[in-house]
Formats: sequence, C-alpha cells, structure tokens
Amino acid sequence: MDAFCGAGGDAIKLSMICKHIIANDIDINKVNCLINNAKIYDVQNLTVSCEDFFNLNQKVDAVYLAPPWGGPDYYKIESFHP
Repeated sequence: MDAFCGAGGDAIKLSMICKHIIANDIDINKVNCLINNAKIYDVQNLTVSCEDFFNLNQKVDAVYLAPPWGGPDYYKIESFHP
C-alpha cells in the first residue's frame, strides 16, 4: 500500500515490482491525477482509495509511507504541529 500516493509516481513505480498495489490519498484531486497517470502507464495491478489513511482498515503485507513534505520552504519552519 502506498498510503499517501498523491498523483501516483511512487505507486506506479511500485506496481512494476509488486503483484498488487493499493494507492491511497485523502485528496480526490490527487487521486484523479493518479487514475489518469495509471492509464497513461497502463498499470493493471492497482486499486485506488480516497480515504484518510488513519481510518483505513485494510490488511496488507507492507505500507510505503512518503507523507506530504510541505513544499520547497519546509526547511524554514522551526517546528511542526499536527
């Protein structure tokens, strides 16, 4: 599972080496980009989910976590707060 898939770059790459990928993101616009990108790359082994990752109840073998990084100015922020 790619928990924070965004537009799907990592999920699409993982689909080349994994039997099946579940790609999830909370943002429907990013999920729509993922669906389009998966069609472009003819990815057949992908299930798409648009949910809050922390509310998912999915049994998987592994979870790939690359959370949103905050943009090019993230290094200027002294501390992060949830």
